[in-house]
Amino acid sequence: AGAKDEQTVIRRERSEMLGAGAADVDIDPFDDDDDSLRDDLGANRISLDEYKKRHGELSKMRALMFYEEQKRHHINKIKSKKYRKIRKKQRERRSDAEKEAAQDEDPDLAR
Repeated sequence: AGAKDEQTVIRRERSEMLGAGAADVDIDPFDDDDDSLRDDLGANRISLDEYKKRHGELSKMRALMFYEEQKRHHINKIKSKKYRKIRKKQRERRSDAEKEAAQDEDPDLAR
C-alpha cells in the first residue's frame, strides 16, 4: 500500500511539473501493469550449457583482445624507438655538416 501511495504522489508531482502536457501522455512509466514498457532481459532464460558456452566465448574474446592490445603496444614501442634512433642520426649528421662548414670558413676553429 505504501509503494502505491508513493507512486501516486510522484505521478501527481510529475503532472503538476509538466502542466497540461502531462495529460496528453498515453504511456505512464510508473505503471506496473503495462508489460510493454518492462525490460525483457529477465524474460530471457538460458540453459546452463548455453551460459557456459557464452561465457567461454566472451572470455576467449577478452583474451584475444588483450593479446592484440599488448602486441600493438609492443610494435608501436619498437617503431617509436626506431624513429628516435633515425632522428638522432639525422641530428648528428646535420651537426657534423655544420661543424665542417664552419671549419671550412674559419680554419682557426679546426684546432
